[in-house]
Amino acid sequence: MLLIKFGEAENLEQLKRGIVHFSTLETFQKDPTTFRGDRLDGKLFLEPDSPLIINGHDFSAYVKEATISYETNCPQLSFSASMLSKKNCFELANGLYSVNEDFIEEMKQFGNHFLIFNAFEFIDAVVDELEKAQCYYEYHKMVYIDKNNHQLIRNYFSGLNSERQQFGHLFVKDTANSYPLQNEWRFVAFDVDSHYCTKNDDGTNIKTGFSTQMPVLKTEQLSTLQCSADFLFD
Repeated sequence: MLLIKFGEAENLEQLKRGIVHFSTLETFQKDPTTFRGDRLDGKLFLEPDSPLIINGHDFSAYVKEATISYETNCPQLSFSASMLSKKNCFELANGLYSVNEDFIEEMKQFGNHFLIFNAFEFIDAVVDELEKAQCYYEYHKMVYIDKNNHQLIRNYFSGLNSERQQFGHLFVKDTANSYPLQNEWRFVAFDVDSHYCTKNDDGTNIKTGFSTQMPVLKTEQLSTLQCSADFLFD
């Protein structure tokens, strides 16, 4: 399976050498852009009929909108890439697929270069490093749900096992803006012992044993990509 990361050439060359940049959730919550920024990243809306108790008093009738955040006692670090799947690719002929133009246009906003790499090799290398540091981690594709639709949110959580339920909020994004076009896959690390230093909420670089010989290419060249269905996420 293939992941694709967009950005500036120097940052992608760094990724090729196994230096993986993890951002804090606050990075995305504070980002003013409509494509990368998401004030609800890692948060859900409190249901309107749910009580909002403060000092023993229910203030829910006076609150137009309230969000729920899930605080942990350690930094939550996030790495994102896009998945190549039949969602953002189309079949050319003879089982070969190419990338949808609307996906390319959306991802140009993230940078003028891209790197394609093997998902399994990347996961193995990052997991190996995080386990050495005794960090807990989760990695999944993002699920896109209207966060104002509380029934859909409840259905999403009820479909998760008990272990994933406690971190499910980290892998759901709203359907607002163009988020669904990005076909995001996310790796979240929980830095229990603050092993990795973060700097002003900007995140941290984690050195792993990952490497790839795939070249860094210009985003405009992505339309020439051809691959078989075997390399696409389900």
